[in-house]
Formats: sequence, structure tokens, C-alpha cells
Amino acid sequence: MRKFYEAYDNDEKVAPLVRQLPWTHNLIILNQSKRPEEREFYLLLAIQEKWSKRELERQFKAALFERSVLNPVKVSPLVTQSHSDVLNVFRDAYMLEFLELPEQHTEADLHGGLLRKLMAFFFPEAYSQIDWNRGYEFLDGELQQVTLEAETGKRIADKLVKVYLRNGAEQWIVAHIEIQNQKEEEFGERVFVYYARLRDKFKREVASFAVLGDTDVNWRPNSFTRETLGFHVQASFPIAKLVDYKKRQEELAASDNPFAVVVQAHLAAQATKGKESQQRRRKQKFALMTMMYERGYSRQEVIDLFRFIEWVMILPPELEQAFKNDLATYEEEKNMPYISNLERESREAGKAELVIKQLSRRGQLSKEILAKIEALPIDRLEKLGEDLLDFTDSKDLADWLQQHGD
Repeated sequence: MRKFYEAYDNDEKVAPLVRQLPWTHNLIILNQSKRPEEREFYLLLAIQEKWSKRELERQFKAALFERSVLNPVKVSPLVTQSHSDVLNVFRDAYMLEFLELPEQHTEADLHGGLLRKLMAFFFPEAYSQIDWNRGYEFLDGELQQVTLEAETGKRIADKLVKVYLRNGAEQWIVAHIEIQNQKEEEFGERVFVYYARLRDKFKREVASFAVLGDTDVNWRPNSFTRETLGFHVQASFPIAKLVDYKKRQEELAASDNPFAVVVQAHLAAQATKGKESQQRRRKQKFALMTMMYERGYSRQEVIDLFRFIEWVMILPPELEQAFKNDLATYEEEKNMPYISNLERESREAGKAELVIKQLSRRGQLSKEILAKIEALPIDRLEKLGEDLLDFTDSKDLADWLQQHGD
């Protein structure tokens, strides 16, 4: 109790959050967080996402704070400004950024690149019937109108997209991307409800696709059927079961679609659960990484796939360090320091984030000041982190940057 009191007493921002969570959640956050910012991070997410005790423990084990704040995934400013929670959405849905997008891409480009690669890999027949050159339009507002009324189950990453078929017809697609290690008994009903409500509201044809990452080979919710007093309704839709790819390893190895690596990492993570399998997971993780170099993947593709693999193939600290040491040696031999440079850049970005957060508590920072801080190398960021404790006003910061910024 004393530790609890010392942590939250006089913290007007965090104290109200504590009262919104069960005592067990608060104990987990208090005991496992290493800094105040981390406590606040997990408090907010636990409330927002309605995490169970088990899910909260899983997120700590997965080092979500370190990956999101200290070593953040880089997403375009346009996306983060309009959707502040985009990193969590992308991570939870296993969505990646290696989508061949222009440097100044829009959010529609981001999701569209993902959709095209996913459809090409999992549903090639449907992909070939879509005229991608005519463009596509995301209709999340229309989908939201439907999902608010259709409370039939938990939605993970549903997207509604308007595309054009090669025969010239306009077609809307409801893409259900559900990559979870659990079943949802009402999944087929949810797909049917989406279809019925969308068709009723907008008088359009709808096609649904689902990617399922559970381990039950017998659970294949690809239809919905109801019959009452002679009235019969039936809907069927294509699904992709990641577990089926266990028997298609050669196909995965030969594919140049990044989703092949996504599936390989997903299957490897499922096959190496438990302490006794951690060494095998480390070897498979290293093999997946080196395979990308051998295939000639671009630096950005390697980095984005690495982030995904890191997320699903978590290792104990000592094995993780051994893996990174092996990878650093391999990169040095190949003269391709993609991840080594990424680690350095991530440390700098994380340090800058913490310094900016501390300074922002003393007053709003201008864009010019923010740009100067973000441009500082790691050694000067560390010095700024120490010196800012003695700052009394904004002039101290400006003088410091003038002296140390060049």
C-alpha cells in the first residue's frame, strides 16, 4: 500500500485512471512498470482496450511500452495526426508498412497497399477479378454505421472498401482480417449481419473475406445458415486458415509476397511455445531474418518484417540478446547493417521522445524547437536529458540548443 500511495499521490492526471481498474490490474502495472510514463501508458491502454488481467500480463511480457514508445514504429505524420492510436491498431492486426508506397503517402495508400498484398496472397482468384488500376475507396464511415448496430461479436480489423471489377462493375468489399489464436463462435453470423445491413442501407453487393490465425484445423466458419418454417437463408464466404500453411512450406519459401514471411513467423511462433522451445524459436527467428537478406529484400522490407517478427516471436532477454548479436555479425559480414542501424535510430528516437515529453510538461514547444531536439545525436540527447532538470524557463532551453545544437 505504501508503494501504491507513493506512486500515485499528488499525480492528478494518473490518480483518476487508477480508480477505473480492478486492484489486480493496478498491482500488475505498479510492480512491472519501470517508470511513471510506463505506468500511465498501461493504465490508459488497459482502460481503453478493456484488457483482462491475462491480456495485461501478456502485453507486459511482449514489452509493448518499449516497442511503442522507446522503440516506436515509424508511421507517416498524416496518419498519426488523424489517428493517434494507429500504432496499436496496426500492431494488434499484424499490419505492416512494406507496401511499396510513396514517401508522402496518405492513409488510403497505407491501407490500400496492405489490402492488395493480402488479397493477392490469400485470395488470388478474387484479386485477379479486381481492377486495381481504377483505384479504391475506403468507406470506414459506412462500415461504422453498420458495426455500431451489429453487436454480434468482437471485431478486430474490419475494413469496407469500394473497388471496381475488371468487367466494369462497382463492388464493395468487406475485408475481415482476424488473426487471433482463438475462435469466435458467432463469426459467420457477424459476416452475414454485415452483408444484410450494408445491402439494406446502400443497395450494393458485398463480398467478405476472412483470415484466421487460430490453431483449430477443424474450425472453418465460412458460412451462415438459418431455416425457420420453410424459410431458408444461407451465406458462404472465402476464408484463409494460416494453420493450413503448415503443409505449404515450399510455397511460402518461394513466394515474394511479404505476407509469406508473416505466415511463416506466425506459424513458427505457434510451434515454439513454452520454455523448452525457446532455443528452437531463436534459431527459426534467425533463419527467417537471414532468408530475407538472401532473397534480396529492400532495407525497408527487412526492417518492417523484422518489427513484425519481433512482435510475434518474443524471446527471453538473454536469448533475444544472443539473437541480435548473431544478426549483427551476419549483417556485418553481408555489409547490410539494416537492423543494427535501426536499433541505433530507435534508441535516438526513444530518447528524444522522453526528453520532449519532459520538456512539454513545462510548456508548449514550437515546431522549430521540436525539430532541433529530434535532430540531436544520442550523446547530446542524453546530456539534454540531464541538463533540463536545471532549466527554469524556455530561454534556458533555447540557449542550450544554440550552444549544443550544431
